[in-house]
Amino acid sequence: MASGVFITGTDTNVGKTFFGSRFTHYLYKEGIHVAPCKPIESGCQIKKGFLFPADGAAYAAAINQADAWQHITPFRYAAVTSPARAATLSAQTLNLADVLNIIPQAGFRIIEGAGGLCSPLSHDALNIDLAVALNFPLLLIASDRLGCLNHCLLSLRSAAQQQLSVAGIVLNQTHAADTSGNNDLDNAAELAQYTDLPIWSLPYAANPNHISAAQENIFAAVWQRLTAC
Repeated sequence: MASGVFITGTDTNVGKTFFGSRFTHYLYKEGIHVAPCKPIESGCQIKKGFLFPADGAAYAAAINQADAWQHITPFRYAAVTSPARAATLSAQTLNLADVLNIIPQAGFRIIEGAGGLCSPLSHDALNIDLAVALNFPLLLIASDRLGCLNHCLLSLRSAAQQQLSVAGIVLNQTHAADTSGNNDLDNAAELAQYTDLPIWSLPYAANPNHISAAQENIFAAVWQRLTAC
């Protein structure tokens, strides 16, 4: 069984935290010692004098520790850009070793990267370099929309080049289903023609604070897959 998972995406704003925080909460409710960490977050707003990481706070809420965001996301930046650029704009140096030093050492680690595998993570590394250093199975998150096939296949190729294990792909439905009858997309079926990896379609959540039965079934399947890695 893997001791953790690295959550990466095909792009920014594809729902990594939406999936990751809810998956974390599912494991927490199942009584599993889970240790979430989103090491770096840019685009943070000032709240009560602190740079507040909304994504880090979502993970903190998932384990019912509202103040845990401070160690879940220790590197926080205001600039809405890559972490490496955000650190530069803050006159700070951020290296891969700094990130590795704050990764939890106990529990099932759920580590969320920043952007995609080839997005700059620090001044000396891309997200994929962090994934290699951790050596956890990857979960690839994609927004279930036109164009995601190319993004998924490019990400899988990058992972394969670094001999990274990919546990599966989550197609995140970030918007309500198109009921007009004009939506011909079936990304899951098309993607399955190019990979034997499990593909899960995570249903849209009108209430982001509620985990539906359909979502729980997917989380259970993902956990089963990870325990086999």
